[in-house]
Amino acid sequence: MRKNLVSCIIQQGLRYFKILGILTCLLLSNLVKAELTGVSVVVLMSSDAAVYQKALSTLRDEIDNERAAKHVLMDVYLSEAQFIAEHKLLLHADLIVTVGSAAANFALKELQDKNIISVFITRNAYQSIIADSNLTNRTSAIFIDQPVKRLMNLAGLLSVGQDEFNVGFLSDRKIEYSKSNNKINVNAKELSPSDNPTQIIEPLIINNDVLVVLPGGSYFNQLVARLVLQLSMKNKKPVIGFSKKYTTAGALLSLYSSPQDVGLDSARIVNAWLADQKYKLPLPQEGKFYSIELNQKISRRLNKSLDVEKLHKQLQQLAGD
Repeated sequence: MRKNLVSCIIQQGLRYFKILGILTCLLLSNLVKAELTGVSVVVLMSSDAAVYQKALSTLRDEIDNERAAKHVLMDVYLSEAQFIAEHKLLLHADLIVTVGSAAANFALKELQDKNIISVFITRNAYQSIIADSNLTNRTSAIFIDQPVKRLMNLAGLLSVGQDEFNVGFLSDRKIEYSKSNNKINVNAKELSPSDNPTQIIEPLIINNDVLVVLPGGSYFNQLVARLVLQLSMKNKKPVIGFSKKYTTAGALLSLYSSPQDVGLDSARIVNAWLADQKYKLPLPQEGKFYSIELNQKISRRLNKSLDVEKLHKQLQQLAGD
C-alpha cells in the first residue's frame, strides 16, 4: 500500500514538473518573442493580383537585412474586410505600406495618425483620396506616373541628327513642364470627353516628331490607344506609351513602373525609415526606378536603331543619377 502511495506521489510529481516545464517553455518562448518583436511594418494590399504580389516580393527581398537587424515584423492583409477585421492590429503598426488604390483609400481615411506610404497608385487617384482628408506629414506616396521631364528626356533621345525636335504630349489634363533642352519644342494637348478625338490627335501626330501619351482615366485610355497607334502607323511617327502593353500593341517605346520598380522604390523609403524612425517621410513623388520597353518590329519599320540598356543609362545621366 505504501509502495503504491509512493509511486502515485512520484507520478503526480513527474506530471507536475512536466506541466511546469511546458509552461516554462511557453513563457520563455513568449519572452523571446517579445524581445525580438520590434518595429511592425504592415503591408495592406488591395487584392492578391499578380502585379501586387511581385511588388511585395521585391519589397520583402530588399528589406530582409533591415528586418533581421531591427527585428521587424511584417504582416500582410489583402482585402478591406480583412483590414477591418484586423483593425486592432493595424492600430499598433509603426509603418503601413498600402499597395493599390483601394488599400490607400482605407488607410488614408481610417488611420490618419499613422506613418503611411502609398504605392502602386496614380497621382490623380492619390489626390482624389486625400482631397477631403486631414492628413499629417506622416504620409507619403510613390506614384506609378512617370515625370514629364523624364518622358521629355526619353523623347529627346530620339532626336539624333536633328537641330530642332517637336514633341507632342497627349493627356486628359493639363501638364506642367520646363524645357531643359533648347532644341526640343513641346506641344501639349488635353483631350476632354466633349472633343472629337481624331481632330485633336491627328494634327498632334502629323506636326510632331514623336507623340508621348500620358495615362488618364479608363475612358481616356480606352478611347485613345487604338486611334493613336493607327494614326502613328499611317504617318510613320513614333509613339511613347505608358505601359508594356502599349508597346506590344504598336508604340515604339513605353516608359513605365514595373512591379519590381515599385517594390524597389518602396524598399528605398522603408529602409530609410527603419534606419531612423524619426526620419520624415518624403513628399509624394514619382518613383526613382523605371523600366523601358521597346517594340523591335516598330523600331525597324521606323528605321530607328535603339538599345534599351543604352537608353536607360542615358536617361540616368540626364537625371544626374
